[in-house]
Amino acid sequence: MNFDEYLDSHKIAVSSIDDNQLSLFLESLSRLRESGKTLWIAGNGGSSATASHAVADFTKTINQTGRGGIKTFALSEMVSLQTAFANDNSFVDGFHDTLRFVGTAGDVLLAISVSGKSPNLLQAARAATQIGMPVLSMVGELGSPLAELSDSCIFIKSSDYQVVENIQLALIHWLVKELAH
Repeated sequence: MNFDEYLDSHKIAVSSIDDNQLSLFLESLSRLRESGKTLWIAGNGGSSATASHAVADFTKTINQTGRGGIKTFALSEMVSLQTAFANDNSFVDGFHDTLRFVGTAGDVLLAISVSGKSPNLLQAARAATQIGMPVLSMVGELGSPLAELSDSCIFIKSSDYQVVENIQLALIHWLVKELAH
């Protein structure tokens, strides 16, 4: 595959994104910012890195505009807490158990996944729902289990994890730009 073909695969995937879901994400994040509640982000592997990146953008970058940032935390950055739960309970329940202790009703969970099938993310979505937290998710085309547990889901029609992860980060950047002005 040459570079042009690689970029074309991104264009095809981007064109599959539902504009209504983008609007729902923006509305949910705008309400969250106005409420002063917290955005919790969860992901594994590359999606964990996207979650960490999003913390800076939602908290600091938006705040620099004078509009007020969104208090944001990545669950995977809570290494001591995650490994304590993983050791004592299970890896699958790490995000779930953390949210039960730190999340409150009205907070929002954003779950980022390519497959949408990660057991720890599915458990986190269940915990968020039990707490009274809306669940947003970004998944690749195979991500129906996580999507089914979400109040709003952005599907990225691709099974290529690189394409999905690239577009997820682009979506974070776009959301930040929209919320910043």
